[in-house]
Amino acid sequence: SQNIRYLVDALVGQAQYALDTRDFKKVERYFKEVKPFEGKYPQFGLFYGRMYRLMGDAWYFQKKLDKAFEMYGKAFPLIFRNKPGTGSYGFAEEQNLLIEKIDRLSSKTARKYYEFLRDVWSKDSRDIRLYNWCDKEVYRLRNAE
Repeated sequence: SQNIRYLVDALVGQAQYALDTRDFKKVERYFKEVKPFEGKYPQFGLFYGRMYRLMGDAWYFQKKLDKAFEMYGKAFPLIFRNKPGTGSYGFAEEQNLLIEKIDRLSSKTARKYYEFLRDVWSKDSRDIRLYNWCDKEVYRLRNAE
C-alpha cells in the first residue's frame, strides 16, 4: 500500500510538472495511469482529488470549460474530505487556485459554473461547506449584475 501511495504521489507530481510546462497530453496520460488506483486504494483521496484538479486545469487552459468544471466537481470534495485545512495541497490553497480561474471568466460564465458546482455538491451531505461556498458566490454574482 505504501509503495502504491508513493507511485500515485509521483504520478501526480509528474502531472503537475506537465501542466506547468503546458504538456496537456502528458497530464491526461498521468490522469489515466492514476485512475485505476482510485477504486482499489480509496485512502489516497487527496492524491486523486489533486489529479482531478490537474486534469481540470489542463481542460481549463485549453478553454474546454465544461470538461474542466466536471473535473473540478470531482476534485474538490476529495481534497476537502482528505485535507480540509490550509498548507500545501490543503483545501484552502486549492480553493484559491480555483477562485483565481473563475475570476478570469465573465460574471455570467462564472455564475454558470458556480451554479454547476453547487448542483454537483448538493448531492452529498459531506459536501455542504462546498455547496454553501458556491451558493454564496452565486448570490454575490447575482447581486453584482
